[in-house]
Amino acid sequence: MTPAATIPVLSVDDHVIEPPDAYLGRVPAALVERAPRVIEVEESELTSALGDAFEKWDPELNPVVGRRLPGADLAPRQAWLVDGQLHPLYGMDSCMGRPAGEWGMRPLRFDEMTPGSWDVEARVADMDRAGVYASVNFPAMWVGFCGSTFSALDDKDLALALIRAWNAWHLEAWVGAHPDRFVALQLPCLWDPALAAAEIRKNAEAGFKAVSFSENPTGQGLPSIHSGHWDPFLAACAETGTVVCLHAGSSGHTLDTSVDAPLEVAQTLFPAAAFVTAADWVWSQIPVRFPDLRIALSEGGIGWLPLAMDWMDHTARTHMPWTGCWKGIDLLPSEVLRRNFWFCTIDEPLGLQAVAATIGVDHVSLEVDYPHADSSWPATQQVLRHCGVGLSGEQLEAVAFANACELFDHPRPVA
Repeated sequence: MTPAATIPVLSVDDHVIEPPDAYLGRVPAALVERAPRVIEVEESELTSALGDAFEKWDPELNPVVGRRLPGADLAPRQAWLVDGQLHPLYGMDSCMGRPAGEWGMRPLRFDEMTPGSWDVEARVADMDRAGVYASVNFPAMWVGFCGSTFSALDDKDLALALIRAWNAWHLEAWVGAHPDRFVALQLPCLWDPALAAAEIRKNAEAGFKAVSFSENPTGQGLPSIHSGHWDPFLAACAETGTVVCLHAGSSGHTLDTSVDAPLEVAQTLFPAAAFVTAADWVWSQIPVRFPDLRIALSEGGIGWLPLAMDWMDHTARTHMPWTGCWKGIDLLPSEVLRRNFWFCTIDEPLGLQAVAATIGVDHVSLEVDYPHADSSWPATQQVLRHCGVGLSGEQLEAVAFANACELFDHPRPVA
């Protein structure tokens, strides 16, 4: 593909594997011994330490998810040690660059990953290869997409130190290496909404544009979004223009299905999780109380949007007389959804064309999901054009980069 045929992409959902030196020099001296560091560990030791959680990688119980890389038996695994707890480098965190037949959940080593997973210069080179000029990067799986591993620590001094360290590394070393190529995204303090609000305001001044929050905090044993508990944090996001990114799976759970369902069921239902999240957040009336709040549903798809809008409005009309839902609110639920929420698509030709023809694409953006299994990399340009058949050039550019530039206040690509 010639440069003239390339449509610049601002990917609103990619991931980064934090490099081994991410926390060095960024944690207070008194906590250094408990800070994350990468160690070599035999798989048998990892199995023993993680107990029942390791069953999902057992090749006898799950031959697909539990497969090993060729030669992986010969080398120890690598894992993060955090305050005495082991956290493996999940195999599905870094799939790009390996044949799909080698994908699985079994722990990896850094030298088994494509370097663009954790090395910023290699990442930028891989972005160039796919016409991705900028990217929003969420954490690795072991951290939790909204930093839940750190927030769940009993020692909140340590939790705060690690969240601040991750944010500092992300801003200084990752985004800072190529500021025009990345959007600065922070992790929140999930245990204290007032502290979380203070961090949002401080980080907005430092250059952060977004925060990765939980799609459903009750999944982590935290207060519900319907409780009003999170209002100080959300008010700070609205005031500073910080985009609240709700990544599918950030609650630690996916939709329940049959206990013996194959992996494909969960993969297929990722967009359904976004539908659930959108309904939960709209009916919480958070975007009504905070009309300037911008919410991005990351890795959530778009094909469900027409159904969600129709059914939300039907529910308001049908049930308001006896439940009192939506009473006194001038806008329809669908209008709130269209005003406050942004959506992303990765490979939905029918979904994108349907949304373009009915709702419009002004709140739709493209994700690449590098280096995860669903990623369009390196064929992102081809996928974009395949999905965008029938869209105008202006609509394609809106989905590829213009909408995301406006959402995240990021410079548009230079011609």
